[in-house]
Amino acid sequence: MLKRLKKTAFWGGFILLVLTGIALLMDKTGTGIACPFHTLTHLNCPGCGNTRAVLACLHLDFRKALEYNYFFPAEFLYILWVASASCMAYIRTGEKTLKTPPAVINIIFLFCLILWLILRNILHV
Repeated sequence: MLKRLKKTAFWGGFILLVLTGIALLMDKTGTGIACPFHTLTHLNCPGCGNTRAVLACLHLDFRKALEYNYFFPAEFLYILWVASASCMAYIRTGEKTLKTPPAVINIIFLFCLILWLILRNILHV
């Protein structure tokens, strides 16, 4: 179990370091990731603005991050939940599996995601 904990901490730290490096590189060069949904439909997907929100968080400008995508905190918490639950399951059992929240949470999150997709395009937020 201790070996799996060390392995998880190493890879989690490595992935966090790489993602932070990519975000800092994007911040310094001014490049970004184009949203395929927006490119094809000219509508904002539920995740549009998340790259800019992450960059704003790196500058500790959480108000600006929220302005880029009001649903960003919910998406971030959901991803954090899935990642931490999956890591904890691996550390405890050694089983490499994706652990999602209970079905009711997934359904509520999906409903909110779809509602946000509709509202942000009607209200242009």
